[in-house]
Amino acid sequence: MVHHHQKCSSLQVLKTGWQAGVFCFFSTIGGRVLICATAWILGCLVYAICIAPPETALDSPAHVYQQIQEQIRNIPLPIGSPHYSYYRKHYLEQYQQFLKARANEPTTVAEEEGSEQQRGRLPFLNATVMLRGLGFGGWLLVVVLAGCEYRYCTMSIWIEILGEKWLALCKIVRLIRLPRIWQSAP
Repeated sequence: MVHHHQKCSSLQVLKTGWQAGVFCFFSTIGGRVLICATAWILGCLVYAICIAPPETALDSPAHVYQQIQEQIRNIPLPIGSPHYSYYRKHYLEQYQQFLKARANEPTTVAEEEGSEQQRGRLPFLNATVMLRGLGFGGWLLVVVLAGCEYRYCTMSIWIEILGEKWLALCKIVRLIRLPRIWQSAP
């Protein structure tokens, strides 16, 4: 950690101002972690918009019924078992809920045309897929940051730098003495 800081200090002689700070930040392990986290978030967003198929596609009742029957056939229990009848009942209740939801769909011609157009389009963003990706990425980020804090004191350094920047900002605000718009004019 000390050697890396010295490396950044000697390179700051060659680069000035903003460029030196950015170079030093992105050459640290913490900077790389933030770059990877940003790339993960963008990747989740792109995947949710472009690639992921909608999970709640509206199917015909016959197709859904076939899927339910397939699930019932694949229950790994004997047919006479009370557990089998419980799972069978659960799947059939799901089918009934699906039919009730379909019954609440639009019934007028104009409403049907609007819903037909919406069914033909993919949604702009598959929020379920994006949230799953962000949740998984969040856990990865927590693990990586814990390792970085243990090994390199990354978050402690970030907190220290943010404290210094906050104090500098407070000094600037005190020196400028921004005019208060809400006060009445003399």
